Amino acid sequence: MRRFLYFILVILPVFLVLSGNGQLRAVEIENGDVPDFSVGLNLSFGSSDIEFEGGVGVENSLKSTMILLEVDVDLFNAVTVGFLAGYDMNRFGDPVVATGLPLSLSLERDSNNSMAFGISVRAEPFYFGKFSVGVNGQFLYVKQFKTEWDIELPIITGTAIEKHYYMKAGLDLLLQYEGLTGITPFIGPNVHFIDGKLDVQEQIGTISAEQQLEYKQKKLLGVCAGARFEPASNLQVEAKVYFISQTAASVQVLYIF
Repeated sequence: MRRFLYFILVILPVFLVLSGNGQLRAVEIENGDVPDFSVGLNLSFGSSDIEFEGGVGVENSLKSTMILLEVDVDLFNAVTVGFLAGYDMNRFGDPVVATGLPLSLSLERDSNNSMAFGISVRAEPFYFGKFSVGVNGQFLYVKQFKTEWDIELPIITGTAIEKHYYMKAGLDLLLQYEGLTGITPFIGPNVHFIDGKLDVQEQIGTISAEQQLEYKQKKLLGVCAGARFEPASNLQVEAKVYFISQTAASVQVLYIF
């Protein structure tokens, strides 16, 4: 079910474009035009409420600061596909305690250094007057670099290993105002989903143990608002804020070739 949800959130923008092909600003293939592409950076930070599963039932929050390199390709001026890769610093709002181990461990570091990569799809399938409908889908996979530390107590010594990864998918359905020069404000509903797993391993003498803690986002539906700026013909800046499902903000700067 979760994989199906990820699939829908990313593929839906393409599907909407195809359904609205009567209003697409499509470029005929026989013209020999080369698809436009752009390169830039995407900086985001935010917090999402989560809940651990498997009988744990502990509420927490996942806080993230992410910087991504983004390469976008415009397909026939109708769909933009983006490829994302970069670095994420994430942490839990409250300490997470692994109680299913011989020696309970409290995980409360300031940040988890992680790599992130994924894909985005953007489209504008419908236009009416000075307004348009924008659809943005994004999927990211975030994996923490392996973290290992020594357990040193007066009568107990050992080793602990933490592995953490999560997947997040989002979909924005935006009403955009196209009547201004150099700026396009937008607002609309947002669906945001996080699915993560924390794997904690413990080695004390000859005793080995492992506990997996799975979590998911509590609220899926929210609101997105922001604006897209074009300070120059080949430069685009987009700023967004998110509420309800998550408290987050992002800034994207793209150079268009």
